[in-house]
Amino acid sequence: MLDPLCEDDTAGTLLEAIRLDRDALGLTSLDPERNAAQALALHEAQRDGARGNAQLLIGEPCDLARLLSRKAGPLLNRRAGDASRREIARHPCGAIDLVLLGATLLPPEKRQPRPHHWWTPAESGDQLLSTCAALLRPGGFLILAASPAPQDADTDPVSELVHAGHSHGLQYWQHVIVLHARIEDGQLHPTETATSRRCHGDLLALRKPEAADEQHERGNIHARWAA
Repeated sequence: MLDPLCEDDTAGTLLEAIRLDRDALGLTSLDPERNAAQALALHEAQRDGARGNAQLLIGEPCDLARLLSRKAGPLLNRRAGDASRREIARHPCGAIDLVLLGATLLPPEKRQPRPHHWWTPAESGDQLLSTCAALLRPGGFLILAASPAPQDADTDPVSELVHAGHSHGLQYWQHVIVLHARIEDGQLHPTETATSRRCHGDLLALRKPEAADEQHERGNIHARWAA
């Protein structure tokens, strides 16, 4: 699992991954205090029995592939079958099963810079999406969090994300509605961050096609052209 915008002090996505015995990689910006808190949280989870391995990389999204190939080779090669090849540096493309990507999609008013912090601006989002698509193995999934559209907007963020995924060779798989609410006694209770106008979010699951999928899709395209 890869979280290329791992900004949470507790590295929550990485924690859940290693607790499920999965390998996890997170790319985070340079913030010594947050980096130390993230490393401590991962260490404590492994001390408490988490069986997966996790690694934090520090850098910018545009350097994601380079950082993975240079600094995460041992983790990427952990499950390689041939022991004699484990010392060979592995190119990261095609090595990731799941990518979680959300901060790129923040609305402009929430992209203000903070000390030791970055948000990926809109013009760089396409580059990051392209890198993540290349890193996915065939059959792997990219999960995108769609930002809510303004009331007067004439565009649909969900449709735009599906189109962006298609432009990088990813197939639309599923649209998940996430409620910002807790369940108590069979009732939904909105969280403090939810508003009366919007108490849900949109998650999109995109999938990198396998060879058989691509052949099937090409057949469908040729059939439509013939019709």
